[in-house]
Amino acid sequence: MPVFDAVRPIFAGVAQRFPVPSLEVNHVTVPVRDLPEALDGFTMAQVSDIHVGDGDWGPQHLQEASDVIRHQNPDIVVNTGDFLDREPPLGRVRSITSLLTISGENRNFAVLGNHDYSAGEEIVTRLKRELQEAGIRVLENELVCVHAGEICVTLAGLETEAPGWGAAVAKLGESGRPRVVLMHVPDCAERLPAGIADLILTGHTHGGQIAFPGLEKQTVQSMCGSKFVDGMYHVNGSAVYVNRGLGCVGLPMRFRANPEVTFLTLSR
Repeated sequence: MPVFDAVRPIFAGVAQRFPVPSLEVNHVTVPVRDLPEALDGFTMAQVSDIHVGDGDWGPQHLQEASDVIRHQNPDIVVNTGDFLDREPPLGRVRSITSLLTISGENRNFAVLGNHDYSAGEEIVTRLKRELQEAGIRVLENELVCVHAGEICVTLAGLETEAPGWGAAVAKLGESGRPRVVLMHVPDCAERLPAGIADLILTGHTHGGQIAFPGLEKQTVQSMCGSKFVDGMYHVNGSAVYVNRGLGCVGLPMRFRANPEVTFLTLSR
């Protein structure tokens, strides 16, 4: 048994002695140049990094997150990846993710994350099937048109770990605006042409998960190799939002990196 598996229950016991950080619900207005009037107020709910594992390992504040999403009833819900913590029962993944959706056709979208791809091709295929059963469309280097009346928001899911990145980026550059991109790793935004997207939604970092004051950047760098922590950035002319996610990886605890649901609204 790997050392980590041996000590994980010990840390789980320690975590129970500390209060679980409260769910943070953030509302972000995203100005978009030349946004059609019909899309002024178009809102996306973003969740990320739920990391469903064996036993009761999974996202914190799941029911609270579900309630706030369904109460707010955004135009669409997007999930920016890392559904898995190793290889949990995929039926459990479906039941949990279904709580983080809204009703209606073409209203729930996702990309996969590095933890998902590392589970292997067979698991990825089964995971995408389970997410589809939960009503979630996985965009794997794929673009869709999300309609608001007769107007369209171009929504792209881009992943370097899947085939077709280059072709999807080229197609994005030819598509109509506004353009919203889903990707898991925020650093991949640096690989996109300047100004190609109006908004890029990402996860991956957990905000450091255990974020001691003044050490957030170093913690994230050590944890996942990213130069981003959380919140809004601007990269090559595109707005990039980094969501801290709902779940945990490694240790079942957070400190000063609260789990997060974000509502992002396009504005003229």
